[in-house]
Amino acid sequence: EKSPIERINELENESQEKSSALSVHDLSFKQPNELKVEELKLVINYLSDQETTVKFNKARRSFKSSRMNFEEELEKRNVL
Repeated sequence: EKSPIERINELENESQEKSSALSVHDLSFKQPNELKVEELKLVINYLSDQETTVKFNKARRSFKSSRMNFEEELEKRNVL
């Protein structure tokens, strides 16, 4: 059986590994040319969902503008 200290160390290492992967929300703040095609598609879907569920018009326009920038990058790569 593992000691409590070993178990704590394992848990800390696991949480660091999980946090190293960026969330879709974090990816949406990166520049479109910094992302891979799969990440671009994820961000576009995320922004599209946010655009339809957000309450205020200014935020909706902001999500739409960001989404269009990411879609533009996909078009440049001839993927969309």
